[in-house]
Amino acid sequence: MASRINLIQSQRGLAAQAATQAAKRTASQLGPVAQSTQLSSGVTVAAVDVPSPLVHLGVAVKSGSRYETYENQGVANAMRVAYGLSTQNMGAVTLNRSIGQMGTSLMVEQDREYTLFKTVVLRDKAPEALDFLLESVAHPKFKPWEINDQVFDLKDQLLPTNPSFKRYFTRLEVDLALATRKDRVVDLLHKAAYRQGLGNFRWAQKFALGRHDSAMLKAFHSQTVTAPRTSVLAVGLDVETLASMSQTLSLESGSGPSNQAQYYGGEQREDDLGNQTVVALAGQTCGFSGKESGANMVLAHILSSQSIKRGLGVGKLDKAVGEIAKVSLVQHVYTDSGLLGALIECHPNQAGEAISSLAATLRSGDVTAEEVNAAKATLLTNSLSYLESGANRLRSMGWQTAALGSTSVSGEDAFATMIQSVSVGDVQAAAKKLSSGKLSMGAAGNLSQVPYLDTL
Repeated sequence: MASRINLIQSQRGLAAQAATQAAKRTASQLGPVAQSTQLSSGVTVAAVDVPSPLVHLGVAVKSGSRYETYENQGVANAMRVAYGLSTQNMGAVTLNRSIGQMGTSLMVEQDREYTLFKTVVLRDKAPEALDFLLESVAHPKFKPWEINDQVFDLKDQLLPTNPSFKRYFTRLEVDLALATRKDRVVDLLHKAAYRQGLGNFRWAQKFALGRHDSAMLKAFHSQTVTAPRTSVLAVGLDVETLASMSQTLSLESGSGPSNQAQYYGGEQREDDLGNQTVVALAGQTCGFSGKESGANMVLAHILSSQSIKRGLGVGKLDKAVGEIAKVSLVQHVYTDSGLLGALIECHPNQAGEAISSLAATLRSGDVTAEEVNAAKATLLTNSLSYLESGANRLRSMGWQTAALGSTSVSGEDAFATMIQSVSVGDVQAAAKKLSSGKLSMGAAGNLSQVPYLDTL
């Protein structure tokens, strides 16, 4: 029996070596190649031509809450919810009806560093759809009456029997109300870690609602939506066709606002008397362009991997906390900084034990070669599967061109090469750096049993 087991293991080893060599030989064939160019205006154009009846179109802009000031807090969120209203050349009804007749709609997503305006259409509708997309991004009118009239009648849906319940809500109020407690805790974590810039809240806060008038929106748009900060993207078209279709995009040439991320560390807490505790604990890592970024990605998969059927996850955090709290990975990577840790949800009585175990795991810094090899395989599988979706590929291209300011786009081959080059020593060094660094914490809910950060 023992000899048979050894034979199977040796066969697996030979197969793994062969697979590794094959992966090295065919790295450039892992996926379609992204191509990019730059227009004379300074706008970046990037495309991946894949055989599909659908074309994913997007405009990525380096415009997010990171670039807000103290005076205009929440304006990035306000600009996002105002997307799709009247432009300088077209009314809101005409714009949305026209795009709707093509069987699609205008969509937008946003993080702290960039905003992605997007749509997906049949291939023969792509030129016309891109015209509407570019018009809505480059020339919003921000009419005062449209900004003020963005209200929803939610009384019947929420509390029809409560006569004192507020009937009409603005889109920003709805956006804030739909943010979960987990979203709030992640915002608090960033505020504790960075204070300003990356520490700005993603959602407009209650004290700022109603302050984002037409003039403020126009000013923020003119500062952040400029040619060097903008890229036009497509999945399903070649770059020459997309560049030709994008020539009509006219934007100012300014470089716009910028700020250097400065990590402070600390904690932000919001108490209530409920029966749930949500806490996020994380330390600083390098940004996406840092040489340690690959090692941090592998380390993240060691800390929290995919859960298994009818059981706890197999990551270090899952094993340490999973029996007393729901734990999920926290990993945010920005241009020049990042956060890595975990978020837990639990009953208040179990919060103290769960947070102490979480902090001890992040502080341990122990990583084995077996864990590194398993995490690299999982990371490659998950990442390549993620990029099989056209929407996800568009999002990845937008991040690279807008947030990173890159005029070239890396594909699966470059990512696979980077991950394969990560050594056990690289990951151990990243784990040691995380374990010895200053932690940050964001917490909300019933915090009666949540220890303060300086006691962990």
